[in-house]
Amino acid sequence: GDVRKEVDVLCRQSELYTRLRKHDQAIRALHLAQASLEEIGDHQMQARIAGRVAAIHAKLKEHVYAQWAAEEQREHFEAAGEKRSEAQAMLKVATCMAWREEFSSAIILAEKACEILAAGADLEAGAAALAAVAELRVRAAESGGRE
Repeated sequence: GDVRKEVDVLCRQSELYTRLRKHDQAIRALHLAQASLEEIGDHQMQARIAGRVAAIHAKLKEHVYAQWAAEEQREHFEAAGEKRSEAQAMLKVATCMAWREEFSSAIILAEKACEILAAGADLEAGAAALAAVAELRVRAAESGGRE
């Protein structure tokens, strides 16, 4: 219970820092929370925190860091056996790749997410993933296919 309380406090601190636009401190608090969660191996909670880290980096247009955090989130969802969430994290990673104009890698990853969602018969999420793939293809074409 102690670890969870500590993590809860750190997450609240991070929200406060984010509101104060002290993004470095917000991220540091989340990293401390993740380190504490390593001890108890709570992959769902670690995935949620990695998602928050990714969101802060994305807001700051730090797409490389956002991509790393989204990839970390995907790994934790995979470890937790949460297929739908894993696929949605893959789409986040693909979005970060597209921001960096790595379209072919982004499309491959987004298609893999579609396959996972189709296998789980998750029609709503599957449709959203297919739309994401289509959008990535359009953006790749507009950029003249440069990588």
